[in-house]
Amino acid sequence: MTLFSVAWKNVKRNFYSYFLYLVSMVFSIMIYYMFTSLKYNQQVLNLANVKEEIKIGFTMASTVIALFAAIFIWYSNSFFTRKRKKEVGLYSLMGVKKRQIGAMLFYENLLMGLCALIIGILLGNIFSKLSVMLLLKLMGFTVNVKFVLIPRAILDTVITFAILFVITSIHGYMIIYRYKLIDLFQADQQGEKEPRASIISAILGVLLIGSGYFYYVTAKIYSLHSLLYTLITVVVGTYFLFSSVTIYLIKMSRKNKKRYYSGVNMIGTSHLLYRIKRHARTLATIAVLSATTITAMGICFSFYYDFQTKFDSQHPFSYVYRVPDKSVDQRMEEIFARHPENEITDSLEIDFIQTKGRFSVKSGFKADRETYVNLISQSKYNQLVAVTKEMEPVTLTGSDEAMIVDEFFSAALDESYIGKTVDLSLPGESKSLTFVDYRTRPLVNSYMLFNIIVISDELFAEVTGGEVIKMKAVVVKDEKRSEGLSKELEGLVTELREGGTYESLGFSSYYLERSDGLIANGLVIFIGTFLGLVFLLSTGSIIFFKQLSEASDDVSRYRILKNIGINRREVRVTISRQLFFVFALPLGVGVVHSLVALSMLNKLLDTNLLVPVTVTVAVYSLIYGVYYYLTVNSYTRIVNSSV
Repeated sequence: MTLFSVAWKNVKRNFYSYFLYLVSMVFSIMIYYMFTSLKYNQQVLNLANVKEEIKIGFTMASTVIALFAAIFIWYSNSFFTRKRKKEVGLYSLMGVKKRQIGAMLFYENLLMGLCALIIGILLGNIFSKLSVMLLLKLMGFTVNVKFVLIPRAILDTVITFAILFVITSIHGYMIIYRYKLIDLFQADQQGEKEPRASIISAILGVLLIGSGYFYYVTAKIYSLHSLLYTLITVVVGTYFLFSSVTIYLIKMSRKNKKRYYSGVNMIGTSHLLYRIKRHARTLATIAVLSATTITAMGICFSFYYDFQTKFDSQHPFSYVYRVPDKSVDQRMEEIFARHPENEITDSLEIDFIQTKGRFSVKSGFKADRETYVNLISQSKYNQLVAVTKEMEPVTLTGSDEAMIVDEFFSAALDESYIGKTVDLSLPGESKSLTFVDYRTRPLVNSYMLFNIIVISDELFAEVTGGEVIKMKAVVVKDEKRSEGLSKELEGLVTELREGGTYESLGFSSYYLERSDGLIANGLVIFIGTFLGLVFLLSTGSIIFFKQLSEASDDVSRYRILKNIGINRREVRVTISRQLFFVFALPLGVGVVHSLVALSMLNKLLDTNLLVPVTVTVAVYSLIYGVYYYLTVNSYTRIVNSSV
């Protein structure tokens, strides 16, 4: 019998233990292949018309998956080696050489990797068409998708994971030479001291997390330094929470004598105490990863969920363009006339006067420095909002009052404008105006014009000097189906810019920018969802493997319990309670961390997070629940089969 055949028999015999490991690897390989195939899929690249952006996005996602898979497989190999320490020790006692044992483990890992690679690529090909359809749907395209086999993606996946499996297999081989095998055989017989919890560390952990939460919830204005500070305090506090606070609380629970001595609670509590201490660092890491994943997925979903509502308010006009002279406007009008299906329903010409202003408000780049501002009269402003119905009209009672339109204003980052002043640099004088109100939605389409200040008609008529910016805002019928008109207008603008005369010709199209936004948001939510699932499956598998690696060690303990009269049902109850704590604690801490972070991001981003976050947490909890159920069953089966 060869070492390869022994390895194959070991894989088949331990298939149940290897199952989730195989599933997680297969899923990682499948997602990696899907992303790689999408990167080379000409149907996607041609439709999206943003080839480089998509290639970069999927390349980065594939790299993240490969790195995370490498960490996961490295961890898993260590767990499986520890789980099989008795078996390896027996091989040593039987005279099998380290080189042969290492080679057997090397072959086993390669066999698992080969199986995962074949299954992952097959599933990736099967679901590749579905993934293209889903991505294009999220991007706003409705086209017939053809099934294509992409050899370059297969080769890329095979090379990447083959290198990964060889490296991790060598790592497993080297483990045998790092330890004395007889020590592995006797490792579970070494006694453990009761874990100690430092009251100072426990208090420090609570204070760190509490201070971070308090700042997130109560702060009115955030800064980069304060956000980094709170992030560090919460992460460090989480490690103290698992290494000291939980140990301290479990020890405190033993003071409730009535509950502690009820049934098998004494045994379960003591066992849980050692289990949490051994896995404190891993559980804290999983809690932080869970918080990060839930937060990132919640934000991705919220961006897509709120995109259409926000986009409409940020693009009140179908088209906005600068009018440097009448010839440009005439050519634009000729294009509009060629598309009667998108008939013009409203059209406004707007004059802005651009000058310099110094703000007293501490708000980003406007603080204590001069910057360009764009003045508009009160009457023209009210005309614009009457057409768009996106903002309320304004009434200024004097020539020293003003209102500002700042689409980038954030209540969480900026001071209120009300009562603050702006000093305008006008020819021959400096005019100081006091803000009586402000608006945060764009007056014309987003990113077309910044720092728009509404002043009285009288003052606007008196302003001389400065650059006069003429713009035209147009509303057409059926703007969501104006591809032909939009591309023709964009073609004219590109032609005029490249000609050199109108290099700064501004142009905004509702249809084109909505299409670009759907592509970008669809790409983000697609990548974010699958990356989140990879992270979730991997972290759940790590907990699963950690618990099963201890199941064999606990057989002798549960044999003693059986000898003193505890039946199998009570054994399962004890295991269920312990593992529930192990699974629920990092998940619960991660969810709480993410909810606090998302409440802060809700202020910063002004987005609707309730539905996306609820769905994300529900899916995350459901998958963790499946892992918990599988772990309890596997753990109980291992223990009961030996007692």
